[in-house]
Amino acid sequence: MKTPFLSLVLLSIAISGGEARSEVAVYLSPNGIESAEDSGIMGVTPQQIFTEDFASAALGNFTDFTSAKIGAHYTSAGGADVSAGNIFGGNAEGNFLGISGSSSINIALASPAQYFGFYFTAGDDFNSLEIYSGADRVFQFSTAALIDRLPNDGVTTVTAINGSQYLGSNYYGQPGSGANGGQPYAYLHFVTTGSDTFDRLVLYQSNVQSSGAIFENDNHSILAVRPALPDSLVSLPELGVPEPSTPLLLGLVGASAFSWRRRKGKPGLERQQNR
Repeated sequence: MKTPFLSLVLLSIAISGGEARSEVAVYLSPNGIESAEDSGIMGVTPQQIFTEDFASAALGNFTDFTSAKIGAHYTSAGGADVSAGNIFGGNAEGNFLGISGSSSINIALASPAQYFGFYFTAGDDFNSLEIYSGADRVFQFSTAALIDRLPNDGVTTVTAINGSQYLGSNYYGQPGSGANGGQPYAYLHFVTTGSDTFDRLVLYQSNVQSSGAIFENDNHSILAVRPALPDSLVSLPELGVPEPSTPLLLGLVGASAFSWRRRKGKPGLERQQNR
């Protein structure tokens, strides 16, 4: 019969053999910015930035799409559509991608990358981004956390790297037209902070509250090498949810093993507690 300690040892071996952790930093462009290029993202020479704007994608049901622009293959699980430009997409940005409730888009990259940017339009609380390296999820982001950071209260600000302050309420409404003023529009950047890379992304729309909720997004940008970041961006370290690291999990295993050994060494105490 396996002892609890042996089970913990086996668990630690399994964890150490499947470690996958990537530090991913999250950044926000100033309000009104709708692409990585307009954000000032510059590729590392001789690299240039590549952006999928869905201009060549057929309107309507979106199930399988290969982007030569960013070297990625898109597949949908559930419902997704490409729509012509309207108030729920960017201002004069043309086609955009929408993911309906309880559905997702899987983006498989042809080559590993260190940067992903996308335009989050007509935002709601029920969207998420997951970043993978192989089969391992290494990072998760929730738009609910972003909206909490950007309340539409006319008071709250966010501060850029260079000290500039942007009013959270100015992110609400489609840039230029001001239409759909109750929802935020923001360009987001996800950058690995070390030498790690990722090769797959999943965009997901949950369906917790509203059957009509759509995850609108556009202007997907990919860079193989981490770019130089302009100081006009806002760093949002609190918005990322990295996966637990192996050292942390092994620490928990070790603490559990120590606790079990102490209990095993004091049978009299256990008998007293079980009376």
